[in-house]
Amino acid sequence: MADDAAVDEEYVVKLLDEAREEVLRADQKAGVVLFVLGIGLGALLAGLIRGDWTPVERGTLFVVLWWLGSIILLGAVVASALAVWPRLRSAPVSNDIMYWGDVSRTESPAELASRLEGQETDSTDRLVEELWHLSRIVMQKYQLIRAGLLLAAVGFVLHVVAALFDYLT
Repeated sequence: MADDAAVDEEYVVKLLDEAREEVLRADQKAGVVLFVLGIGLGALLAGLIRGDWTPVERGTLFVVLWWLGSIILLGAVVASALAVWPRLRSAPVSNDIMYWGDVSRTESPAELASRLEGQETDSTDRLVEELWHLSRIVMQKYQLIRAGLLLAAVGFVLHVVAALFDYLT
């Protein structure tokens, strides 16, 4: 895969360490967004469950804006949850053992040992492949976090507009 003369293994290791740190940061950010959305969702559900308040008692425009905002906020929760959802490769890219997921797909320690004995991949190839996969995961996580934040903002604005409209009419 990689040409040892063309790829600086130390540099790849540094990039891989940065990617691993970025996965942790992305998971923390997504966790915070999910936590805050959960608090808001809990407050809304508590009001609905207690029966003290229901959006149906309001005017038609309020109900439409409130439900639209609620559906969009649910999309924000889904996007944030997907950002922290573990990413697993479904099938091996090759017969080589390149990362822990490939190890987990072996049927026994004997099969693992056998596959490792025949391993022809050098450490630089393995690092490059891991860096590639991990970097794609980081990008997916950040795209989902952005989508979650954008959806949350739109849903929140729709709820505020609905409340203001209801208050002013």
